[in-house]
Amino acid sequence: MSYSRNMTQTHTFAGKIAAALGIASLAVLGVAGSAQAATAFSEVAVIPSGADSIGQNPTDVAVDSVHHRAYVTNFVDGSVSVVDTSGAGAEVVQVIPNGAGSIGKGAWGVAVDTAHNRAYVTNAVDNSVSVIDTTGTGAHVVAVISYAAGNGHSPRSVAIDATHNRAYVVNTDDDTVSVINTGGTGITVDSVISIDIGSAPSDVAVDQVHSRAYVTNDNDGTVSVIDTTGAGTNVIAVIPHGATSIQNSPQSVEVDGAHNRAYVANAGSDSISVIDTTGTGTAVTEVITAGIGEGPLGIAVDTTRNRAYVANFISGTVSLIDTTGAGNTVIASTSVGRGAWGVAVDIEHDRAYVANNLVSTVSVVAAQTSPVITTPAGALTGGTVSAAYSPVTIEATGTPAPTFTATGALPPGLTLSAAGVISGTPTTAGTYTFTVVASNGVDPDASQTFSIAISAAAVVPAPATPGAAGAAKPAAHLPVVSG
Repeated sequence: MSYSRNMTQTHTFAGKIAAALGIASLAVLGVAGSAQAATAFSEVAVIPSGADSIGQNPTDVAVDSVHHRAYVTNFVDGSVSVVDTSGAGAEVVQVIPNGAGSIGKGAWGVAVDTAHNRAYVTNAVDNSVSVIDTTGTGAHVVAVISYAAGNGHSPRSVAIDATHNRAYVVNTDDDTVSVINTGGTGITVDSVISIDIGSAPSDVAVDQVHSRAYVTNDNDGTVSVIDTTGAGTNVIAVIPHGATSIQNSPQSVEVDGAHNRAYVANAGSDSISVIDTTGTGTAVTEVITAGIGEGPLGIAVDTTRNRAYVANFISGTVSLIDTTGAGNTVIASTSVGRGAWGVAVDIEHDRAYVANNLVSTVSVVAAQTSPVITTPAGALTGGTVSAAYSPVTIEATGTPAPTFTATGALPPGLTLSAAGVISGTPTTAGTYTFTVVASNGVDPDASQTFSIAISAAAVVPAPATPGAAGAAKPAAHLPVVSG
């Protein structure tokens, strides 16, 4: 099967997967078969396999943040499942079928071009790229780019260069990268890059900040760097293979524009290489091994929350990297389905989608943080008996949003709502000390001690009653005598 040339090579990653799955060759892969918050990372939903759900052997996922959808490529079915990312984010609302003028055989990679309301799907077996209109139902294929001779062979992954209106497609079997013009109809192959692209290119990512594209070369263990300015076809560097550089079988690459880095998943070495995208954009500053699972295949970056998600194929896990600082610390991991492959971040809803290739499901994973109460401990706004208390809100961070309870003595007449609002009308004077607890299901809970002083109501003297003891008597009115 030509589409899996890079899988059938005898490099380290192929052997590890074959051993893990008990198969003779990877050619069968894809064929039917309190002061500080703690982070909890878990699978919160699983989208099942089915005729109207996820197809056989999903490989990649892309999120359309504009239309609130996720697109999942199903390799064996040659179809694309469309997930509604709103709400629970786990409902498949459309399945775009395989067929002429639709999705081709061996649907593999997918990328969303939000500027032009399109999604591009690579069909590795049919040697084509399908173009989906993401407006309306988001399920209408408007064009199929069939590769002519010399335009590449076995397209695998695709990335959008929004700055220069291009899509870069890596072609695994002939060691090339096709450049599609996404302007106009979005279907013209402008050029094919072959010089200095390594053996079996597997993935591509675009650095919009520094106008570069990074291409991972599976068999060579290298990364080619393309200058995306001008014609966008000039390979300006090749980052070499090495113990402190790009390691065995680099499968995927993702750019973190917020921190000027690119992350490369080295599936054959169970590691992540971190590239500094400033300067020449070729310096590998870190190689992360601690906390990375076996066979990392997919990687996605959440620049809003400073995280990178790594899908580990053999382990069936996802590792979560903190991208702040040196950007090299795995802070959590969670189990997902067997054969975790493509991963995409839904920034709007703070979660990620993972294509589980070997069990034909998609996991929805979310990083959750324990609560931290940010309202300073101590005295809160005071109140007065019988006067409506000016509400005070206890503030806290945490994902999901925490709920609040109180222990100890709140002033009589005041209550604490689940949202953290203290309100009511106090009935008894005094100073009251109590503890507020914030919880959201992620250990540990947060607690903070507060006090509220309630003053007695001011005493207003009652008006005097005429004739009462001590009351002033009215002046006597004497008759007026004239003459």
